[in-house]
Amino acid sequence: MATMDPGSALKKGFAQPAEEKAALVGPLLVAGFGVALLVSGVILPGLLVTVGGAVWGARERGKEQTSQRKRAQWLKQMICMHCKELFPSVA
Repeated sequence: MATMDPGSALKKGFAQPAEEKAALVGPLLVAGFGVALLVSGVILPGLLVTVGGAVWGARERGKEQTSQRKRAQWLKQMICMHCKELFPSVA
């Protein structure tokens, strides 16, 4: 099996996509603070903070899922070492 030279300029274009992990601690803390505000009787700000934490957490999770999808697609591709093109795997 042929491999690309370590210093090849093409290696960057064919490199495995970076793995992103969802940082959910911040969104959970924000949502928890919003719930605490709701419980203490501060309704509108508590609701806004809770929803903001939930949206932030959903966006973080979406980034992680997009990263996983890109990595799975990359694993299914084959690189032609002659023409330097990417092809979907037939297997």
